Amino acid sequence: MMFDHHRPGCPNAAEALSATGDYFCDCHSFAQPLVGPNGTDVAFPVGWTESQAREWRRKNGLAPPSEPGSGP
Repeated sequence: MMFDHHRPGCPNAAEALSATGDYFCDCHSFAQPLVGPNGTDVAFPVGWTESQAREWRRKNGLAPPSEPGSGP
């Protein structure tokens, strides 16, 4: 399941699903991570690292999906 986390006109909008469910893009100008409708995919704000994303997931009790698009 994909969710609309890119700003209009972003060249990365057609990206494939990430195996980890983590999405990073320079157009992500929002302040807080956005959790997708499946409850496991997360778009992280610009500047966040994979390490920060793992820590955020740990603190929020949100494990990555076991496969792309998996959810509760």
